[in-house]
This record gives sequence, C-alpha cells and structure tokens, in this order.
Amino acid sequence: MKYPFTLDELPGSEFEYEPGFWGNNFYKDGVAVTPSKKEKGKPYIFEDDNGEEVRVYLKSQLLGLDPLPKVKVNDNITLIAEALPWYKCVFASLPLLLLLGGAIGGAIGGFFTYFNFRITRDGSKPIIQYAKMFFLLCSAFALYFMTMLLLLSILNPP
Repeated sequence: MKYPFTLDELPGSEFEYEPGFWGNNFYKDGVAVTPSKKEKGKPYIFEDDNGEEVRVYLKSQLLGLDPLPKVKVNDNITLIAEALPWYKCVFASLPLLLLLGGAIGGAIGGFFTYFNFRITRDGSKPIIQYAKMFFLLCSAFALYFMTMLLLLSILNPP
C-alpha cells in the first residue's frame, strides 16, 4: 500500500512511501528514487524551485516497529500518516510477552510483533486488524509451545 504525502519545502511535488518486507520504496511524482549512499543518514536529495538542494531524511518510529517513518526536512518533521494510538501499539506488542520464555520465545515474539505492526498500517478496518493481530498472537504462542515441546522431547527422551 502506498502512502501519499506532500512536503512544504518542495511545493508542487507529490511523494509516496511504500513499505515492503525486503525494502521500502520512496517515490517523487510517481518515479522511484534512491537515497544518497555517500552522505551520513542516507538522505534523498532533491532540488527546490530556487535550484537549492533539499535533503529529505526518513526517520524510523517506535524503535523501527512502525513501518511508516517520519520525514525530516530542514528540522521540520512531517508524518506520513497519523501516529498509532497507544492501545494499538500495546495490542500489536503482545507477542513480546514471549520474551519471558527466553531467547527462543523472544525470537518468536519479535518476529510476530514485526508483522503485527505491519498489520496496523495495512488499511483494513480496525476490527479486521485486531482479528488478524489476535490470530498472530495465538499463532505465536502456539508456535512457542510446540517448539518447547519438541525441544523437551529431544533433550529428555522417555
């Protein structure tokens, strides 16, 4: 899903951000652009109407869990979409309770939490989002318990 937005520093240009699993795409006026690899922070560099360079930085939110970053231009922050409400963040983070199960629980919980946060931005109705997140929560706990049972049966044969 693409998220359109505009920047005051570059009037007349339309931007889109598309989060992806293997990488994110950033578009200006419908054309994909790549960041500058040479500069610190890997900014996207554009020219404004006066011919001056404008550096656009993408800054992650919620420790990188939110798939939509903040856009920073000349100390001005633009949100691509409104911030997630606290209760949605808490619900999406519930698989992290598996951290109590050690490294294996933490790995499984982190994996499912990542996908829960992707669901929060998929554009579906909130009730559908919560249903999907609840299904992933149940799946995370089921996978954890099956993994623990398997490991216990291997390490402690009858």
